[in-house]
Amino acid sequence: MDIIFDFGNVLINLDFGRTDQMLKQLLGDKINLAFYKENAADVFYEYEKGLISSDSFLVELQKYAPQISTNQIKEAWNALLLDIPKKRLDMLIELRKNHRVFLLSNTNEIHIEYVRDYLAREYQITDFETRFFDHVFYSYEMGMRKPDAEIYQTVQHNISASGNEILFFDDNQLNIDMSIQVGWQGIYHAPEAEITQHIQQYL
Repeated sequence: MDIIFDFGNVLINLDFGRTDQMLKQLLGDKINLAFYKENAADVFYEYEKGLISSDSFLVELQKYAPQISTNQIKEAWNALLLDIPKKRLDMLIELRKNHRVFLLSNTNEIHIEYVRDYLAREYQITDFETRFFDHVFYSYEMGMRKPDAEIYQTVQHNISASGNEILFFDDNQLNIDMSIQVGWQGIYHAPEAEITQHIQQYL
């Protein structure tokens, strides 16, 4: 059995409210946060597909909030990233003894750079992608994102696996639904659940 994990709220804890809170602190009553997020959605998706650079992404977001700097936007963008408990890293090492383990994430360059810095600072880990996984698939490097069928098909082709041999965990039901449509064994993982306590029941 090959195991593919989503990243956010499966392996790394997230709190999107922290980004919202920081934006509110920076912007005060000068901007409607819902309006900001709605109008910036296309920019988020383009950035997750690697269609625009990090600098272009920050500049595009700043157009909706010119009163704050791109560095402040970057800080707010990273605020949603919390921690990766060591027990989850230990789980990955243990799983690799008997399974191939992969990471498939809708993510972006700024967040991955932050995660790498966090792991080096917190655990002295500088080889995250190769120590814990057989391969990582980041949307911004692939030019595609979940739940588009092509990203699942591309991953399956690259790892040379049959769909029924793939066990996939994600915290987004839409992503799970598409994984099942392409023939994977998709398992919805609730963000409040602890993956290390549930993984063995699926193996």
